[in-house]
Amino acid sequence: MATGIMPPDAKTGGVFVHDPKKTNISLRTLESVIIREDINGEPIQITSKCIELDKEMITAFGVSTAILENIIFCHQEESNWPLSKGKQLKTKFDDIFAATKYMKAFKLIRKIRTEKFKKKRQYAKIDECRQTSKVNVENIQLKLELIDIKMIL
Repeated sequence: MATGIMPPDAKTGGVFVHDPKKTNISLRTLESVIIREDINGEPIQITSKCIELDKEMITAFGVSTAILENIIFCHQEESNWPLSKGKQLKTKFDDIFAATKYMKAFKLIRKIRTEKFKKKRQYAKIDECRQTSKVNVENIQLKLELIDIKMIL
């Protein structure tokens, strides 16, 4: 339960030996504590009141939630998910390999790239107009110089 998600049928008590519905046992969640060392080796206590422990565990393991749920801490009833069919298998693989995040990032990169190309084209048009104007100004200056020379003579 490192990811904070209960195994299948845990809500109904089908997986556990003691079913709270059949007995009058109450379920209380105790305060969770994680003790880690910082860079200097000093212990740091993290309680469930300070942060969300599920996220801290994912950070500590250094892998995604999908890998923790489907590979590392896969419940024995769901351990044959690689043999499942079609959409279920695709969904699991998409979660594990973060395909949706990759596709969103790819779309964002494509959008930014097209915007940059549009700006580049606009700047190219502006530069072309500037070059044309510069040539026109130089031509006018030459004509003015010739007129000045003729007036002096």
